[in-house]
Amino acid sequence: MAPRDRTNGRAADHEDWVLTQANSLGDASRPASWADGALFFGLSALAGMAGGMLALGGADESLLLRHGFLLDFYAVPLALLGGCGRWLLPARLGIGGPVFPGCDRVCWVMLALSVMLMSPVGSFISSHDALYMGVALLLWAAGLFGLALGTVVTVLEERPGRFGDLSLFVWSQLLGAMALVIVCPLIAAEVTHDLARATPSSAIWQHLLTQCRAPMTALALVLSFGTACEALPPLRAGRALPLLLAVMALPGPVLWAHDYLEGAAYPFWSEIVFGALPALTFVAVLCRDMWGKRVELEPFALWAIGALLLGSAGWAFRLFQSGLEDFHSAVLFGAVFAGLGGCYMWMRRVMGLDAPRWFEVGHVLLAALGTVCTLWGSPVLGQFGAELTSLAVLIVMPLVAWVAFSHVRERA
Repeated sequence: MAPRDRTNGRAADHEDWVLTQANSLGDASRPASWADGALFFGLSALAGMAGGMLALGGADESLLLRHGFLLDFYAVPLALLGGCGRWLLPARLGIGGPVFPGCDRVCWVMLALSVMLMSPVGSFISSHDALYMGVALLLWAAGLFGLALGTVVTVLEERPGRFGDLSLFVWSQLLGAMALVIVCPLIAAEVTHDLARATPSSAIWQHLLTQCRAPMTALALVLSFGTACEALPPLRAGRALPLLLAVMALPGPVLWAHDYLEGAAYPFWSEIVFGALPALTFVAVLCRDMWGKRVELEPFALWAIGALLLGSAGWAFRLFQSGLEDFHSAVLFGAVFAGLGGCYMWMRRVMGLDAPRWFEVGHVLLAALGTVCTLWGSPVLGQFGAELTSLAVLIVMPLVAWVAFSHVRERA
């Protein structure tokens, strides 16, 4: 099937062309890296559920610290950059897989070891708890840096045509990976310095987690917004939306890196200028673009709506100092919605398999109920919400196994 003329086409037209080509070519166009995406997504689900369970362990400082690292550093980037990225990015670029598949697998091994050291298993090593946490962070930085670098090279080497033809999902993957290429070496250098200087303590890692919250939040917003847009009808916003993603993805981490090296705190105005304003403008442009359209949304568009709503409305919490944790939780839940929606998109658009509509709608409602209960503020409801969210994440694993079984049976 010959592609249409894309010299002056929009990103949405190119998206439609790639999807049509993928559906018409059948197995030949399905990414060979679907198993790699499943491995990253499964590791993300494991990290997310382990982090959620640690939050229920009481007020133990070490457990809460591990909870923060597992959710911020592992669950979000592994699901959206590793899972959805390895599932959907090759289909969007019209290729069979990433440029460096072997590097991705090495990165997965390092990240799996890191999750093991950061998970509740590491909590039993009380005398060397902080040391094992530092080793886990070094493995995380190396593994995620390699994963991000592979994404950047894949997009730059395999992009079809001009940058203006790239979809918002591809832009979000590229920009999010570039942000990690900036952040990961700096974190690795800081961890190495702390390990070599003195015996590490939990206070050092708590300071690191607090300092890194700004760039990791920006990463979650960029990746979740890009993945959410993939589930919506084709957009006609031109260059405005990629530009807003770039404002969220790059200036903030660069300024954060400068302030971190100078020993200064990341200023609040930077979060507003490089976070709140572009995020809210992004959602406003989306709403304007879709206003008046009469299209039938696919079931996984519900995940996209939840991700966009949480990622934008969460800034209302950030305006108050007491709402900092609620804002951060809202962004993370938005990333969960985007990741689960990306899984359903991969199943339907790339692998050609459909989950029952009632099942997917029920899955969305389960995740939404868990989110509302967790953000409500009540300790009892918070615990109940964390359990519901863990169940919503766990449900995905049998779906991925079903897709794998169907794919193997079809090829046999």
